[in-house]
Amino acid sequence: GNELFQRKNYQEATAHYTEAIEKNPNDPRVFSNRAQCHIYLGNLPKGLEDAEKCIELDPTFLKGYVRKANVQFLMEYYESALATYIEGLKCDPNNLVVINGLRRCAAYINRSNGGDVGPDDLEDILGNVSSDNDLRNKLQKLMEEAAALKKEASDERLRRIESERMARTSEDLYLNQVQQRREAEECLSKIEQEFQQLKVRQDEVSEEFQKATEHNENLQHQLTETIRALESMRGNATSASPSSSGSVLDENRIPSYFICPISQDVMNDPHIAADGFTYEGDFIRSWFSTGSDTSPMTNLPLEHDELIPNIALRSAIQEWLQQQNVAPG
Repeated sequence: GNELFQRKNYQEATAHYTEAIEKNPNDPRVFSNRAQCHIYLGNLPKGLEDAEKCIELDPTFLKGYVRKANVQFLMEYYESALATYIEGLKCDPNNLVVINGLRRCAAYINRSNGGDVGPDDLEDILGNVSSDNDLRNKLQKLMEEAAALKKEASDERLRRIESERMARTSEDLYLNQVQQRREAEECLSKIEQEFQQLKVRQDEVSEEFQKATEHNENLQHQLTETIRALESMRGNATSASPSSSGSVLDENRIPSYFICPISQDVMNDPHIAADGFTYEGDFIRSWFSTGSDTSPMTNLPLEHDELIPNIALRSAIQEWLQQQNVAPG
């Protein structure tokens, strides 16, 4: 059993100690060893039972008191553990294990009930032992040490509380700064997004304005051509004579702006291109369908291939053709 105990195989060691007890139930050492195995295995009630049996068999065997006090301490019976250690002092008043156990119990008692345990409080625990002056002096010294430890622990607790308070204050300040920085970053991000949206809108407005300007220029050009056509028609009507009616289609009398620059014929469906010139609709579309993206007149690149019907010029051409008694081709 001892070999297994040294190897920390407490379960099997317990079984061997049990066999030894069955062979010799009067050996307190075996009960002490089995009690310690029960303590390591967490079986405190059985450990307490073996420790009490050990003391019963030999009241002078110190390990029995130590085992019992350890079990009581682990079961949080601190006053009982303190009394057991005091009983053990009668076996060996200078034993450090017992003295340290007394200190530990006194400290836990102070911590649990918030008060000091003095000699008067110990009389109920000591019973007949309280008459031992040497033991009383030892206990008095222990309790004084426990009181000093308690004060030290209290001061340390106050320092820890203050330290924690300062730490929380610093943490709150830091978190507040982080929150303010986050809010500032979010605000800045929102402003940047709005600025980008305004910039995009500005570009859109500029593009729309440019298109409107181009459209206005095309309309102005269309109006100019229409005015020219009307003035020419008035001039032709004033200078026309009966003898000239047979030469309606004479090329020299056809206004040049009635003629498509591509087909060189009078236009039936005039359209204004991006270069500002007017072309016969079918011919300018055919020009674009071949892949050309330049002006037939200037040979410069066109910004787009959109066509605008020149309604005014078409009306003027139709009126002119009617005056010449020629049906539109």
